[in-house]
Amino acid sequence: MLLAYGRFLFKYRNALFPVLFLSLALFFPPTAAFGSAMADRLLDLAGFAVLLAGLAMRALVIGLEYIRRGGKDGKVYAVDLVTGGIFASCRNPLYVGNLLILAGMVLIWHNWVVYAVATLFGISSYIAIVAAEEDFLLDKFGDAYRAYCADVNRWLPNPDKLAEALANGRLNLAQIVVKDYNTWFTWFSTVLLLLFYERRSAAEYLAEAGSTGWIWGTMALLFVLYVLVYFLKKSQRLNARGWNSNR
Repeated sequence: MLLAYGRFLFKYRNALFPVLFLSLALFFPPTAAFGSAMADRLLDLAGFAVLLAGLAMRALVIGLEYIRRGGKDGKVYAVDLVTGGIFASCRNPLYVGNLLILAGMVLIWHNWVVYAVATLFGISSYIAIVAAEEDFLLDKFGDAYRAYCADVNRWLPNPDKLAEALANGRLNLAQIVVKDYNTWFTWFSTVLLLLFYERRSAAEYLAEAGSTGWIWGTMALLFVLYVLVYFLKKSQRLNARGWNSNR
């Protein structure tokens, strides 16, 4: 049952998660935290810090040792057993990053219904997805994967191995940009829209509720950067190896 649920979520996660967030946004708008502008600002800052930590984890994973393990035709798929980079400290660092991003979004949202739904759905979803992935990897890589599981934590990064990966690895910034710019744009845009929504729905609590110009200005800048990276990637002037001056 858990494996079937995990495979289902893995296949449709790119549609299910946005639909969930959109539904929550429509029916449970963000509110001022505890009716206080100060608490609201502190929770927004805490949420943004947690979200940045999640994006940083994803960046380290992709920049140190890009994983060619993931969905193919909506199914769990892997070419090689990746055990280097951040994967030497934690078996699911991308999902750890995703959960931190989700936690950051929930803190910024500060709506108790959203707290409960997002926490239950997010944790249960990733438990099921990881179970489906581990079943596939165990079947494909056998004893090599068993040895890897015995040596490396499923969720909590090992601080010593993480430090070793950071000290010995070479961070590929171009690879981070090319492979993950969609994620960065999506989540930063979502944060900005939530902040705008919050200031409109909780105007009675927030003195700065009408000050939304900076939100749209930042959104416009993000969009320009997104389009720039998109066309540089499409034209092959920018790829995972860096800038291509021959194009």
